[in-house]
Amino acid sequence: MTAARVGWECLARLDYAPLTVKPDPHSLDAYRSECEVPGYDDAVGFDAEKAPEIQRKPDESLWRRRYQLSSFARANGLTYAFRSNPKRWAGMPAKLPRPSGGSFDDVSKIHDVLEAVSNDGRGFRTAAMELTQCSGAVTGRDITFSHLIVVAVQTGTLSEQVCLKHRTRQHLDAPDLLEANYSPGDLFAGSKTVKDTAGHYDRARRVLTPELSTLILQVAPGYDLYMSSDWLYLMKSYAFADEHKKNADPDLLRERFEIAAQIGAHTIRSA
Repeated sequence: MTAARVGWECLARLDYAPLTVKPDPHSLDAYRSECEVPGYDDAVGFDAEKAPEIQRKPDESLWRRRYQLSSFARANGLTYAFRSNPKRWAGMPAKLPRPSGGSFDDVSKIHDVLEAVSNDGRGFRTAAMELTQCSGAVTGRDITFSHLIVVAVQTGTLSEQVCLKHRTRQHLDAPDLLEANYSPGDLFAGSKTVKDTAGHYDRARRVLTPELSTLILQVAPGYDLYMSSDWLYLMKSYAFADEHKKNADPDLLRERFEIAAQIGAHTIRSA
């Protein structure tokens, strides 16, 4: 899948009208049949724009959301895929570590992906991520599902992997904004502490300058931060009824793209 090229400034003025248009049944059926492949199986391959042929009655709300997001992407010069291989995302685990061991695979899934490449060659993406994790013996109560909004911006500055959890209460005696508002942690394994705290902050500051930290706190309050390679991920948990439908909500998407627009524009000016 080749990402389109879109200027950072364009992300702040996208056309969200296609998300409000309900497709007619014929167009929706044509889109679904174009994407579905008889016999396709995730276990033997991965295609971001294909899905197994569904023998039962298809989920119309699911395909309506995919159709609307695809139309939105075409109208704005973006690329849309209704799922993405985590291996395409620097540092994102396809399988998650289990502290207690066992045979059950903890996995991450990324879906409803909208992306493009800026005019300066740096990429940006927004998506929803689902983490499936098992805390112990495999029973229905041991498996938990976490849903995250993800906004990813390629900064152009290489970084070691750094995870910073947004603090629920600001530390007023911290030496700077970064330590006052974020604590080191593991966003995927769920651990609350990280050894070598000072070194963790030092690595983070190579990308998160005081100016960028201030901007992030203004445009993306409550988001956790994860850095790997030259990608900065802003991640926020969400839980609400019919949550997958919200991935095509114009107001929620506008928030994600405005975050990407401001951070992308700031990092190009700082380069």
